[in-house]
Amino acid sequence: MRLFRRRERIEDEEILTEYGNKDRPVKGRPFKDEPVKPQVVNAVSLMRGKLTVDEAVRCFPNSRSRAVSGEGVRYTTAGTLRQASFRVKFTPSQWNPLHVSVENLDSKRPWTDDDRDRFNACFGDPEWKEGDDE
Repeated sequence: MRLFRRRERIEDEEILTEYGNKDRPVKGRPFKDEPVKPQVVNAVSLMRGKLTVDEAVRCFPNSRSRAVSGEGVRYTTAGTLRQASFRVKFTPSQWNPLHVSVENLDSKRPWTDDDRDRFNACFGDPEWKEGDDE
């Protein structure tokens, strides 16, 4: 895995990954498409790079080594998000060195239905982990 410097810019062509779980949806949706706690962090979390479902699962604290059925990923590029009027910032942490934050250009403005639609339109079809769970 490539190591990144905290202030390193994410280039437009870089692929970004979002983790989701169709068996444990948030607000009825398998992928987060709006900030969960906007009063704390008004951004949606992605990961830098094109990660498999298993790789994405390992980016979370106390994670398993393999994904289970129902977990998935979807991909976009930083440039696609920027063209849709989102700000893309590399925000690594000790828990997730690949963490990326996606926010509105006006980061104080709450997300609207239009923001969610534009955000979701930036992604291709998801890839789901199927088969036997460990």
